[in-house]
Amino acid sequence: FVGLCVDHLLRSTSSNKAVEQDDDEEEEWRMECIDKAGTILLPRLTDKAQSVRASAIRACSSFFTAQNHSDLTDTNESLTDALLTRMAHDSSFANRCAAIQSVPVTEDTVPYLLERVGDVKEKVRVEALVALMDRVDVIDDMNEEQRVDVLRFGLTSRCTSTHDATAAMLCGGWMKTLKFDAIGLLRLL
Repeated sequence: FVGLCVDHLLRSTSSNKAVEQDDDEEEEWRMECIDKAGTILLPRLTDKAQSVRASAIRACSSFFTAQNHSDLTDTNESLTDALLTRMAHDSSFANRCAAIQSVPVTEDTVPYLLERVGDVKEKVRVEALVALMDRVDVIDDMNEEQRVDVLRFGLTSRCTSTHDATAAMLCGGWMKTLKFDAIGLLRLL
């Protein structure tokens, strides 16, 4: 519920900025509500109940799907740190998968996504590979060592679904980005 409210407030904020903002008090109230929602979510990300953590993780994604809101940097930073912790250390693999889907992709978060390619649970590894394929630019966001690590950990024979997801990322994502230039791919590695 909190995520839906934040999503609505952020959308109405961006639509009001597009028109002309006449009411500064309303804008200030919206930003205060969004900030309070982030403050409310933080302790729920560490709750002992798995379902509470799962709901909080899903609600956090609303903070990162909105257009650039420079007023929310403190809230977003705290939520990002908490999501990265959930992504790496949550006891529930479903919560780790949800955190992978919710965390924003930035220069700082890409290494954490890459770590999840080596997760204990197969579903988390596949989710990390899908997130890397869909949301990370292989050329701009990853260095040579990171690309090689993804292939090394993903193209193993121990797990067919991880192998298949890595192959799909390599063939459908990376090769497509390079316009199917095999020599260009080898240069990246």
